[in-house]
Amino acid sequence: MALGTKHLQAQVGATATTLYTAPTVTLSKTQLVLSNIDTVQRTVDVTITDTSAATTRHVVKAAPIPVGGSLVIKGLLLNSTDVLKALCDSANQVEATLSIVELT
Repeated sequence: MALGTKHLQAQVGATATTLYTAPTVTLSKTQLVLSNIDTVQRTVDVTITDTSAATTRHVVKAAPIPVGGSLVIKGLLLNSTDVLKALCDSANQVEATLSIVELT
């Protein structure tokens, strides 16, 4: 078994933005920080798609992030080829920072 780490950053769009797709034959543990860089409160959705079952589930839906604030989501486990996405009520007003530990 090999252990690796990644740190990714992205702007969250007004349509679902793919933040991370777990590599094949990998278990990934993530920490996601969503930061509001706008001058008004923003809301976000975060989903995980289980590609093996073709299902998408919300981690949070319409979660408010106040001006200058952040939303931290710790300990999400993604299996092989699962997809983590985020969506904001206004494009490019929320920044995503993702820390990942991958076990292969």
